[in-house]
Amino acid sequence: MSQIQIRDGQGVGIPGINIRISISPAPPSQAIFDVFTDHAGNTGWPIPYWPDWVYTLWANVANVNPAFGQASYQTSTGPQSDIVFTLPSVPPVPVELPELVMADRYYMNVFIQGATGFLDYLTFYNNDLATLRTIYRQCQAVGCNARSVMFALDDIAQIHPEEMPGFYDRIPDFLDFSAEYGQYIYAIYYADAAAAFSNAVARRDHFPRMNDAIRQRRNRFINLANERKSHTNFIDNPHDFAKPAGMVSVCGSFTYQDDPGMEPPFWDLFDYHTPRKLTGSVKDQNMLDHPARWKDDDFTYCPNIGVISGEPQLFGPDPRPDGKHGSLDATLAREMGIGSSKGTAAGTFFHSPAGKLSIPFQPEVLPCLDAWFDA
Repeated sequence: MSQIQIRDGQGVGIPGINIRISISPAPPSQAIFDVFTDHAGNTGWPIPYWPDWVYTLWANVANVNPAFGQASYQTSTGPQSDIVFTLPSVPPVPVELPELVMADRYYMNVFIQGATGFLDYLTFYNNDLATLRTIYRQCQAVGCNARSVMFALDDIAQIHPEEMPGFYDRIPDFLDFSAEYGQYIYAIYYADAAAAFSNAVARRDHFPRMNDAIRQRRNRFINLANERKSHTNFIDNPHDFAKPAGMVSVCGSFTYQDDPGMEPPFWDLFDYHTPRKLTGSVKDQNMLDHPARWKDDDFTYCPNIGVISGEPQLFGPDPRPDGKHGSLDATLAREMGIGSSKGTAAGTFFHSPAGKLSIPFQPEVLPCLDAWFDA
C-alpha cells in the first residue's frame, strides 16, 4: 500500500500531524479514518482496499499543529503512489520577553510556566528546526513560556560539548530561535558531568563558557546542575562556582530523596523535584502552602527564597518497562497545575517523556498539557 508523507517547505518530515480521510465530497468532520504521522512525518495508508470511490485526505484540520497550515488531497480510484503533502509554516507570534530579574526574595518579574525540553539545544544543534517549531508552537498555543534545556548530558542522549564544534558559539542563535516563540530557556549546565567531559579541566571550563554564551541574550536563566546530589550529575564542589552576575540562577536542583542533604549554596531560587506518585493528595505532591516552603508527606524544608517546581509528576506514556511514573490523567494535571503555581512559587514546569526527549507532544498527552496550563 502507498505511504502518506507530510513535509515542511524544506522537505523535512513533520511528526504528529493528524490526517483525516473521508469519502469525497464529505467534509473532514465525516471522516471514516483518522491517522497521525510518525516521528519521520510518515504514516501508512490505513484502508486495506481501494474501492471504486474517491477519498479526500485532510491534513492538520483536527488536533491542529499550530506551527503549520492545512492542506487537502483528493485521490483517484485505484492504487496510489506515495501521497506527499507540503504544509506551509505559520510564522510565530512575536513576543517581547523582558530580561528575568528577581523582583524580591521570592518572585521573578515573570512567572515561569514552562515545560521540560531536555534535548532542545541538541535538536537545534542538529538543525532539526522543523521538530523544534512544532514543539514550540504547541507550547506557545497553551501559554507555555519556558523550556528547561540540558547543555551537558550522557544518559538519554550524548551532549559532550568538547566533541561538538561550535557548541558554545551557536547558543545565542538558539536563544534567538526560542525567543521567536516566546520561550525563556532554563539552561541546565551539568547533567552526567562525570561522563559528559573528558577531564576535570574541560568540565570546569564549561561553566564560564556557558556563562559567556548565555549572557548574550536576555531570555535565559540558569541551573548549575540537574539534581545536584544525584548520581554523577555534578561531581565538583558547588562552593567553587560563583553565582553568575546579573543572571537569575539556581545552584542545582534537588529531589525529595535528598532530604536532609539539601545544603547551600542556593543562589536566587530553589528548584525542587517533587515525588512522582499517582496516589496521595495533590497537596502532598506539588503545592506551596507557606512562603517558599514545600511540603511532601513528612518533609518540610527549603531556604527562605523563591521555589521553582522543575520536575513534578510525569505526564505521558512512560517509555520505561514498569511505566509506573507516567500519567495520562488530565484531572490530575489540572489539579497539579494549580498546586504547583500556588503561593510563592516562582515557576513550574510541565514534565513529560516527550519533554525529556524533545519530541512533539503525543495526541494522548495534549489533554494533560492543556489542563495543566489552563489551570
